[in-house]
Amino acid sequence: MLAALFALLGVAALISLAFARWRKYGLIAYWSTFGLVLLYWLSIAPSNQRHWQTDAEKLAYATFEGDSVTVHNIRNFDYRSEFDYLPAYYTKTFDLNKLQGVDLFSVYWMGPAIAHTILNFDFGSNDHLAVSIEARKEQGEGYSSTTTTRIRSQTAHNGLLFHRAKTLVDAVTVNDTVINLMVYALR
Repeated sequence: MLAALFALLGVAALISLAFARWRKYGLIAYWSTFGLVLLYWLSIAPSNQRHWQTDAEKLAYATFEGDSVTVHNIRNFDYRSEFDYLPAYYTKTFDLNKLQGVDLFSVYWMGPAIAHTILNFDFGSNDHLAVSIEARKEQGEGYSSTTTTRIRSQTAHNGLLFHRAKTLVDAVTVNDTVINLMVYALR
């Protein structure tokens, strides 16, 4: 709604440019409104203290000690479908000296132009850690790649989410199996 009104104001400002008498008022109205929207946008404070949807309720974090990294709140959900899952989290320590490789996955979910990327760290012996950045939605908040809600979630409330991946295949099959997406891997 706000975007439509701002677009309408933009069209009105463009039309006012054609008339010398209205040019000044059109530009003042447009830039004043733009400034107010920008001030409002910048006043939105990020916060982790919200009622998050269950799939992104806990943020992962890592602690380092020498050559070891301990990752806390690794997601280990049991997915039965896209919206039917049993949440579970765990903590695990990884020896950075055992890192054997890194895989980059692109999961295309909205045609060939929009993809979700996942980094998969291979620590050998079928020990993997998959990392991605995802939108953290509040309870009742929808997801759209084109709305202000989506942009606000991306800029002010995101966190790095760690997923469990016991094997290389596990790193991507949750998304592919549950919602049948096209997945490309770069090794």
